[in-house]
Amino acid sequence: MRELWRVTREWSLEELREILRMLDVKIDVWFFESEVDGPSKAIVEELIAKGIADDERPQGGAVIVKIDEKLGLKKEKYRTNVILRSDGTTLYLTKDIALAKVKFEQYHVDRSIYVVDVRQSLHLQQAFAILRLWGFPQAEKCYHLGYGFVSLPEGAMSARRGRVTLFKDVADEAVRRVLAVESEKAPEMSDAERRQVAEQVGLGALAYSMLSVDNNKDIVFDMDAALSFDGRTGPYIQNAHVRANSILKKAQAAGYEARATGRAFDYELTKHEIELIEQLSKFPAAVEQAANEYRPLVMAAYAYDLANAFHSFYHAAPVLQVEEAGVRESRLQLVAASKQVIANALKLLDIQSPDVM
Repeated sequence: MRELWRVTREWSLEELREILRMLDVKIDVWFFESEVDGPSKAIVEELIAKGIADDERPQGGAVIVKIDEKLGLKKEKYRTNVILRSDGTTLYLTKDIALAKVKFEQYHVDRSIYVVDVRQSLHLQQAFAILRLWGFPQAEKCYHLGYGFVSLPEGAMSARRGRVTLFKDVADEAVRRVLAVESEKAPEMSDAERRQVAEQVGLGALAYSMLSVDNNKDIVFDMDAALSFDGRTGPYIQNAHVRANSILKKAQAAGYEARATGRAFDYELTKHEIELIEQLSKFPAAVEQAANEYRPLVMAAYAYDLANAFHSFYHAAPVLQVEEAGVRESRLQLVAASKQVIANALKLLDIQSPDVM
């Protein structure tokens, strides 16, 4: 039976690894719940010995931790938790504590971010509190990055109602739709190049549609909206990068360079140039805010604002057509900077930046 379990688990892992490969996500270390079941029982005994847990098994009960009482709290916050049932079996909480111990002691993790369903908030706060009682200073830097549910326009996903959407099915459909558009817009592309762009745009659209919503809120996923080239979408931002790249390629072909000179920006800037420069200058602060607040939404919003500013600049301020060399060089610098910062922002969202679309 155990061997059958190992085989079927590997099926699931193979599918998960393929999805992670598609998203260019790399996992350095895999932790399995089954591996900490035994160690977690030893931890229960240690917590009893330290006076953190109360053993009520002699009375037919369980092993519990009265967190609020142990922390000296007057008002109920963490409640009382069972860490070992009366039949000797562990719980998710026990295993989460055991896993944290492995991360702290074996991998010397000083900050641990738990990306888990927002409904598990109390559970994880209880685990962090027990870790503090246990004496792990790293517990102060444990953080629960909760996320909401993803539903469809026709309602919540339900296996019983046959309304379940698998990631790979959605990804394949997104790529298929982008391929159809690219075949019409860019017939000169090779099949291989068109496929690559379709995957970059399709997967980017999926990623942005998730990350552009506050992680604590539920998401209604709409394929048509996610793949739109207008509005707050991944393709809209990627298209700004494509436009910037196109200008720079044409400039290179014409013998122009986006290089700093003494004449750079030595003229009266248009409002579109000023707005674009202001948006570019906000990138470091946006990165810092997103990191400090554990909110990808901040970076997603910034990427859109920058792309929007660039699109406005693109339509209003001629670059290669302008006659004054100083203005042309200055605007080429702006285009090059915009291309780089858009790519940086998208990379932080795990979205690729195509050069053509």
